[in-house]
Amino acid sequence: MYYNFLYEIRSIYFPSFQLHERIHILDQLVNLIFHLQQYFFLLALKIYILCYL
Repeated sequence: MYYNFLYEIRSIYFPSFQLHERIHILDQLVNLIFHLQQYFFLLALKIYILCYL
């Protein structure tokens, strides 16, 4: 289910690339977003702790 959904997104956004290149680019993008989410969550948590303790 999840894999099919990602495959559909890859087909829409990267139609001109070869399949393995599309997968590689999308996986890098997902990893980047995941790490940014973690970074901003930890940053917000630190600010919250500093302000309210």
